[in-house]
Amino acid sequence: MASDVDSDAVRSRIGALCPTLDRIQDNTRSASISIGVFHHGEVILTRSCGFRDVESQAPADSETNYLICSSTKAFTAACCGILVDEGKLEWARPLQSYVPFRSVVDPVIGERATVQDALSHNTGLAHMDLTWLGVECDCILDKEHLLEVVSHLPTVHDLRSGFHYNNYMYAVAGLGIEKQSGRLWFDFLKERILEPIAMHRTVTNSTKLPDDNVAEPHVVLDTTLYIGKTGGVWSNVSDMMKWAKALLAAIHHEPSVLKEVPTIVSHKTNITTSSIGENAYGLGFARATIPSTELGMLSLNGPQR
Repeated sequence: MASDVDSDAVRSRIGALCPTLDRIQDNTRSASISIGVFHHGEVILTRSCGFRDVESQAPADSETNYLICSSTKAFTAACCGILVDEGKLEWARPLQSYVPFRSVVDPVIGERATVQDALSHNTGLAHMDLTWLGVECDCILDKEHLLEVVSHLPTVHDLRSGFHYNNYMYAVAGLGIEKQSGRLWFDFLKERILEPIAMHRTVTNSTKLPDDNVAEPHVVLDTTLYIGKTGGVWSNVSDMMKWAKALLAAIHHEPSVLKEVPTIVSHKTNITTSSIGENAYGLGFARATIPSTELGMLSLNGPQR
């Protein structure tokens, strides 16, 4: 627990950065930005600026839900960690042991790719997002066709020979979660993680919220389908601070509903080797030595630097 003096000093430093955050929001034409800072076991600051709905001029706050996109992957990996702890999954066991996963293009990948390979983007399969993502961010692929399409994905390199981001593999891992738990992915996530941590406003469909405190997107992403395991969670600063607290407790081996977290966040594969510091990926978590120009390495900012 940080002292009041220490927390006040950190708040002051962050406060000095707020004008920069405001300029970033203005330069990027973002409707709103919400941030939270977790420091030595406590939330010391939350701040929102801008509108959750530009048309109505409704302001954003710490309870405003945003689509957290690929931060969802950390939740999917955490679900796998619980099943590993219960002996229902194994990180190093082939995906074929749990779901009918195969690769027509490279049978070795189909036979040997493990749960860990899928979650660390290390299968060697191409991502091919345009085969499921429509022009209006709608999912154009039915769940029953998922494994068939995955089986025909081209390869970019051999199994475990390099990092290549692949949303499809999180959808496949999600099928494994459902098969081994006997629950739909979000039901398992809700019952085993969200409810125990009290992340009561975190959902996979914003229409399930009891109010309209949602950051309105310009294009609606349909998050009710199978691809939700890779990027379909909606959450807010308040809930994500609870998530951070639970993660840190688990990393430090304190009592937590989360399991296998040290394994989940540890280095599995390099993303880039162009930096002196670490730029790597665990299972649903990117790792970087900061300060770094690589913090946007998994966003659309990366190719545009």
